[in-house]
Amino acid sequence: MQNQITPSGGAHGHSYQAQAAPPLGRRLFLSHWTFLLGELALYSFALLVLTGTFRTLFYKPQPGLAFASTVEISLDVRGGLLMRQLHHWSATVFVLAIVAGLPVPAFLVARAVCRRRAG
Repeated sequence: MQNQITPSGGAHGHSYQAQAAPPLGRRLFLSHWTFLLGELALYSFALLVLTGTFRTLFYKPQPGLAFASTVEISLDVRGGLLMRQLHHWSATVFVLAIVAGLPVPAFLVARAVCRRRAG
């Protein structure tokens, strides 16, 4: 005997009515608080790439000139000190977001697998 889908319900009593998809904004920007650390890590990594690329353009990697090159980027290049500070703080935020975010998935998986038993 075949399972039949009826308008009032489905096979085995399940409803198969179409549900509207969530709006595009809700799918792109997830609202649960645990996604905040991942977004923070993503944005700080993007900032690291941009500021690191800027700093690479002016850096001289020779052993005798490396420190002088870093000081020159900070003081003589327009916006160099800003880029250096943005690079420093985005690296700090990136590491903190990764370290703080690691226990969150483990906690969520443990909570999902090991449900409290009624007893």
